[in-house]
Amino acid sequence: MKCLTHTLQQRTDIPKDNFPQILAGAFDENLNAIIKHIKSRGIAHRAIFVLDQYGYTGVPLTTLTRIFNELPNAEIFLTLAVGWITAYLPNATTAAQKLGLSAEMIEKLSKNPDQELDLSDPEERPTLAAIQRILHHAFTSEVGSRFFTPFFIVSRESNRPYWFLHMANNARANDVVKTLHWEVENHFEHFGRSGLVMLGYDPNEDPEVTKQSVFQFDNQAKIKTETALLEDLSRRVSEKYSDGVTFSSLFEETCNETPATKKLIQEAVSKLCTEGEIEKKGVNGERHFSETLPYDDDIIKIPSQISFSFPK
Repeated sequence: MKCLTHTLQQRTDIPKDNFPQILAGAFDENLNAIIKHIKSRGIAHRAIFVLDQYGYTGVPLTTLTRIFNELPNAEIFLTLAVGWITAYLPNATTAAQKLGLSAEMIEKLSKNPDQELDLSDPEERPTLAAIQRILHHAFTSEVGSRFFTPFFIVSRESNRPYWFLHMANNARANDVVKTLHWEVENHFEHFGRSGLVMLGYDPNEDPEVTKQSVFQFDNQAKIKTETALLEDLSRRVSEKYSDGVTFSSLFEETCNETPATKKLIQEAVSKLCTEGEIEKKGVNGERHFSETLPYDDDIIKIPSQISFSFPK
């Protein structure tokens, strides 16, 4: 604490009348007072929690749930040392227990036929991709946040990455963080698909199978994302939204499934409209140019009459 105080005092860019308040003790021990202070500052109760834990057991899921129950407008940035989990824990069930998953969630994951990794098998060591899927289930069903970005910080000098998660109940906050991932591009990675259902398993996008690099938010990843979105969005609108869906709803219901930003999804929708795969209209039925990016209240749907083109 003394070292932190001294370091902050040396900073010339911190106003003396707005010096950070330093609280001694464990985070959980101070959380009640922190929440009470935030609630005393108006009705919005907006706050950003940066929980940079050392390891993977310092911030249990119950703590995160408590924050969102008390402060629905909060955002949380969480680091978690998944590289150490996969290196030292004997199996995926132990990893799930250490992360604070409930017994019901662990049992559900162990019996889920869609998981290629059997959590009940003591011979299986959890891979980064498997841990990413376990965390996806945990943070979408047990914490209470609607939106999240489950990506990794990977050191170029070490093979042990940190999971870097952003959680919020606001889709715009989610998109801002994803945009930063694409802008930074240097140490962030994702061990899944490039389109929708990014945490679903696809052997064609498994580096262990294809020997290709993982998703690194670089230009190659952007091209893969743009290509995958064209197929995935067309299928999603056709299968789930036969009567149409507003673009804002489509974005909110898919942004947890994809590394794509809102703009990339807008561009994919526009291209699909240009190609005649889907159509977009204004909220009152007015037609918009297919080349323009969709507005939030535009209705996206499959055309009532699909045109076919045949080779000459």
